[in-house]
Amino acid sequence: MATPIAARLPPMPSIRDIIKLYKLRALKQLSQNFLFEPRLTDKIVHNAGTITGNEVCEVGPGPGSITRSILKKGPSRLVLIEKDPRFTPCLEMLAQASKVPVSLHIGDVMSFTMQNMFSEDRRKSWEEGLPGIRIIGNLPFNVSTPLIIKWLHAIAEKLLFPKDRPELVQNLIERAQIRHDLRPYQMSIYQFAQLCHVYNAMCQEIPGLYDMQIEDTLETGIPQSETENKKAEESDDQIDFNKL
Repeated sequence: MATPIAARLPPMPSIRDIIKLYKLRALKQLSQNFLFEPRLTDKIVHNAGTITGNEVCEVGPGPGSITRSILKKGPSRLVLIEKDPRFTPCLEMLAQASKVPVSLHIGDVMSFTMQNMFSEDRRKSWEEGLPGIRIIGNLPFNVSTPLIIKWLHAIAEKLLFPKDRPELVQNLIERAQIRHDLRPYQMSIYQFAQLCHVYNAMCQEIPGLYDMQIEDTLETGIPQSETENKKAEESDDQIDFNKL
């Protein structure tokens, strides 16, 4: 594990002062909102889990309210992804003031390949448990929902359960209290969280479940006829809880 970095920031203008200095305002079309209370941003970061010594990616830092709370926790490295270039000066100022290495990327997070942003030594196989990375973002639902769906699709070729244990899929659905016929865009953030919590509990309850051999389940067939295309589209809309 990386040695925690003493990340106390030097005296800096408050977020309110930063916003006035750069004449920033929240844009309704981007569903932006600014957080001014450090106790609130500290609580958000605290609920994200262990930050100290881990690599952190913050999505949508804006003027840097949550960013400051992250840096105070001493991550080994911080990656910022911000869509609005108006925030570049204030985020660059934070990066220069911080002892923690900070990299800033201006662009839409939906177009980024997340696994390329973290150090290679953070990579772990499924059998080794969770990697030392954290992803934090104060995002509106219209952004966070498709983003989470995208990340779930990124691991869709990996099986959650062995093929010879189909009853575990039904158990997951029932315990998470999720309708089996829901389509991805119909699921809420709360429902995704329920699936994750229940699966984590099942891995702890069933010895060896998390250590199973992962199989590649990518399909290579390409439908040619209109009927096959329609069936493929309908299949894509349905959630297979055995493949997330």
